[in-house]
Amino acid sequence: MSERRKIAVVGAGIAGLALARSLHDIADVTVFEKSRGVGGRMATRRAGAGGFDHGAQYFTVRDDAFRRMLEPAIEEGIVQAWTGTIGSCSRTSPGIRHEAVLSPRFVGTPGMTGLPKWLSRGLDVRLATKVDAIEGVPCRWEIAVGSERIGPFDWVVTACPAPQALALLPASFSRREPIANANMNACFTLMITLEYPALSDHCALRYDDEIISFVADNSSKPQRSAQPSLVVHCQNTWADRNIGSDLDAVRSAMLGNLAKLMPGIASNIAAVEIHRWRFANVDVASADDVLIDVDSRLAACGDWTIGNRVEAAFLSARKLSQALGASL
Repeated sequence: MSERRKIAVVGAGIAGLALARSLHDIADVTVFEKSRGVGGRMATRRAGAGGFDHGAQYFTVRDDAFRRMLEPAIEEGIVQAWTGTIGSCSRTSPGIRHEAVLSPRFVGTPGMTGLPKWLSRGLDVRLATKVDAIEGVPCRWEIAVGSERIGPFDWVVTACPAPQALALLPASFSRREPIANANMNACFTLMITLEYPALSDHCALRYDDEIISFVADNSSKPQRSAQPSLVVHCQNTWADRNIGSDLDAVRSAMLGNLAKLMPGIASNIAAVEIHRWRFANVDVASADDVLIDVDSRLAACGDWTIGNRVEAAFLSARKLSQALGASL
């Protein structure tokens, strides 16, 4: 019997976890994650009387393979539908327009991290482990974590945002150009605890304001705290221009515009927290959705190889796992 290959995956978001799950029957896979929990932008922060989904607000399902993967999680109640109406507010058209429901919206429970936690079951995931470099040679790669060297690994795959992947992958990786072609935007997110509910007819509102992009009633999602709360995302282009700004100044600017869009909200706010996402949105996907270099035994995957959807992260991992499986 041939020896099982050892694979390192850098990043425990949807792409990294989906890839590790698809390969763990044929290889020994170790996932390295710099954060204290799995999920990446499928994130939930505990605060106040409950929690906030301060990253991705929901996801949809179009691909059959993604649907099949989710079926056991749906049966367990880990993934549930987020019902309700999303409204759109335009500066040129007064009033709120109800968006058509093109496909069901889903969320993880009891927070968005529910799905990545489910995906990570049975996997070797090293949390709070920041990878500083990928060193060595093909089939004997080592993961540098501070002064420690972990390995050797036959393959290393990055499953992190494109700029981070480009910084980590050795110069010998022949597919660097498509990664450099990908462009990701930033975002700032407010997590607001309310005294009383603010959205009565909608579960979320989408704005074309200069600063505010999306306001979600976090407490309207299944299995969330009953404490009224809002998650507010800013416009990505505004975030890009202000990514290095002081967080207090950003908070003030976002709250100022929110008060104009939602009169009376200021007196309803009990507490506010803010989070800075440096890589939140896929603005331009890479020119290739399967980034693998068999000679160097290096590869990369992520939603940024396909587009700006949670499903894209899964599909990127699935396509790469098929290519890796053939090589293994």
